[in-house]
Amino acid sequence: MSPLVSEFSDDQMALVKEVLKLQHLELSLFKGIFTLNSSDSLEFKKLSQPLSGIVQSKSHTSTMAGVIRSKDVQCGVGFDIEKTERVTAEIAKRICGGTAEFSQAPSYASLWCAKEAAYKSLLHHGQPPTLMEITVGAWENHKGFETFRFLKDSAHSINENSGIVFQKTEFTYSFFAIRFK
Repeated sequence: MSPLVSEFSDDQMALVKEVLKLQHLELSLFKGIFTLNSSDSLEFKKLSQPLSGIVQSKSHTSTMAGVIRSKDVQCGVGFDIEKTERVTAEIAKRICGGTAEFSQAPSYASLWCAKEAAYKSLLHHGQPPTLMEITVGAWENHKGFETFRFLKDSAHSINENSGIVFQKTEFTYSFFAIRFK
């Protein structure tokens, strides 16, 4: 397993921090073979163990893995990586609570990764049983990325939330942060 340092520039990471309104956010990406019990998977498991006083989220595909960490323990963070071509319309529809959410998303992979990241941000804050129980939307297209918000969640007192999606090379990446009242 090798660190992948060139996937996101300093400017792109500064943009992620700005959109998520997090001062301290660290991303570690790794390239390798992430199958059950592969040496890369076992090493990633060790490197992505929870740390005291840090909130984090991790994700992996068969060839890429990553973890984000923040010192802002008043929020939940979510991160997702997916091979863009893997997410078809049928797969994306399975996680939607309605047709508006599906039709307003900029791409199937953006929708999938956005919902996964938003869902993961609720891990220690009453995460619902399925992705269908949350709704993302309010999409804004920018040059090179998209932003979105958490739209439906009656179970939490949410102060603010924001997410960002990038499609780079063969992967789609999503980052999300949510602050609770």
